[in-house]
Amino acid sequence: PISLASAEQRRGRAGRVTPGHCYRLWAASAPLSPEQPPEMLRAPCDEVLLAACVLGAPSPAALLASSLTPPPRDAIGFALDRLLERQAVERVEAARAFPPAGGRLPAGGGVMYRCTPLGGHLSSLPLDTRLGKMLLLAALTRCLDPLLTAAAALSLGASVFSAPRDRQQEASFLQREAYGQTRSDQLAAAAAYRGWCDARAAGKERGYCEARYLNARALRDLEAARGELLRHLASARFVKTPTAEGIAEASTFAGDDALLRGVLCAALYPNVAAATRTAP
Repeated sequence: PISLASAEQRRGRAGRVTPGHCYRLWAASAPLSPEQPPEMLRAPCDEVLLAACVLGAPSPAALLASSLTPPPRDAIGFALDRLLERQAVERVEAARAFPPAGGRLPAGGGVMYRCTPLGGHLSSLPLDTRLGKMLLLAALTRCLDPLLTAAAALSLGASVFSAPRDRQQEASFLQREAYGQTRSDQLAAAAAYRGWCDARAAGKERGYCEARYLNARALRDLEAARGELLRHLASARFVKTPTAEGIAEASTFAGDDALLRGVLCAALYPNVAAATRTAP
């Protein structure tokens, strides 16, 4: 939802080129706030906490709590738990912690945190730590290509699959026929993207998308996101070059479905579900 200030600002867009009107609608039961809350209160604070640890802050929670608009204490605690679970940070006793260069540990002892080598790499990626971990594991286990697509798709939040309302059932059937063997939403998106790349190279992009009810614009956005993530991986030396050759070298085992699902599960856990069918 937007704020009253944002709604007022957007009024200026009407009539810039030709005479126009601006209509702003919202539910009477959900009045808008005067101003939009700061991003620190709207978004998970995992990235801020991880950045604080990378910079050497031994108590990142205390650092956030001292900000002008601190997140709720529970939000900070949950974010630290997620970073610990993903092995991006580790707990250390103050007496054993290593202070940053030129820095000092806070007095009073207690539990402090420091960034792990994995956390250092995750902080350099423009991704949620779960997706960043997926990319790094995929590069290390040489199954990068499909999981690079999966990470890019999840980061964009837009599905490559689409269909008109009156053709949802038909589209679902066709998509299951084409990509159902992957038994994974993420790997299905990766298979659809790979097929789109092949169809485009053959000059059949439009027909491919229409036959399978794929969103061509979402696929192009996905291609751009893949390129950006690949450049970050190359910068961190997880792939040699941000090129097709670099991807191929890091994708020796990209056809191993068990490995792909294992990396997905390891990175996204506990947000993992498996569907089972029982006999009628």
